[in-house]
Amino acid sequence: MKNTKILGEAITFHYLPTELFTTDYFSVHFIVPLSAETVAGYTLLTKLFKKGCRAFPSQGAFAKRLEELYASSLGISASKQGERQMLSLGMEFLASRFVFDGTNVAEDACALLGDVLGDPHLEDGIFPKAWVEREKTALKDQLRATVNDKRAYAVKRCREVMCEGGAYSLALEGTEESIDALTPEMLLSLYQKMLKEAQ
Repeated sequence: MKNTKILGEAITFHYLPTELFTTDYFSVHFIVPLSAETVAGYTLLTKLFKKGCRAFPSQGAFAKRLEELYASSLGISASKQGERQMLSLGMEFLASRFVFDGTNVAEDACALLGDVLGDPHLEDGIFPKAWVEREKTALKDQLRATVNDKRAYAVKRCREVMCEGGAYSLALEGTEESIDALTPEMLLSLYQKMLKEAQ
């Protein structure tokens, strides 16, 4: 039976207990307005979250930590919900009833998710410039590649034409110009805004 609790202003907690699976799943979703000024930045933030956190500042160290937690997996994505953008971070981990060595996988996995979200890897107080540039290039490549997937491109163009002038017409990747304009400082400011203002 699903339980829902309001934990604070704009914070809702949903809990669905089940023993149907060998894994448990915990996720956090941030809902922000879909805007031409921020859509590319928020999508790029999800790419940076996947790189690691202060405690595990490289992809190798981060992957090793996930393996130590019985091959837990972290999923991070950006999506559109009407005229809102949703950033989702989810951790899947072995259910406690299957852990025989006393490791509290749930607590450790959720703590790692908290580190990714609340304590990202920064250099000189901003997201690492090399990471940002690499992910900007990858995001532009992803945007350009849409034309090669005829079905996805048709849906994208349909949205642009049908919702012209509306927020729903925006691509999650933004535009090449909006991607190029992003800086580590801007991304840090957007990250702080997300933590402070997102539902």
